[in-house]
Amino acid sequence: MGIEELIDQELPAPHGNRQGLSYGKLALLLLTYITSQADHRLCAVEPWVVLHHRTLEWATGWKIGFKDATDDRLADLLKLLGSSQHQAIETIFTKLGQHLIRAHELPTDQARSDTTSFSVYHQPPEQSNGESLLNARL
Repeated sequence: MGIEELIDQELPAPHGNRQGLSYGKLALLLLTYITSQADHRLCAVEPWVVLHHRTLEWATGWKIGFKDATDDRLADLLKLLGSSQHQAIETIFTKLGQHLIRAHELPTDQARSDTTSFSVYHQPPEQSNGESLLNARL
């Protein structure tokens, strides 16, 4: 999907005192944590990285430091992505959409409408004149 590259292109590099993974790699690490653990707490990512360190390095091919996924670094990333001063998130979504969404011209000389049948169990209100959405005559 190119998420790592898009984030690294649009966001400034982390502060010089924050050594470690780029924001793009950190975002992928956070997304992996959120989807695999069904948890979005930032404070839980660092212990998860420590616990799965060898697997994460093997799967990604990155050199991941134990302090690369601290909640401070993750908060810096999310602060930049959510900042109104940076148009980064809009640009990232636009480029991601251009990369993922494809439009195809389809033939329009023939159309098909596949209908389905269904049952509705409905008592019409007694005070109405018998007309309702479910028994209206077209």
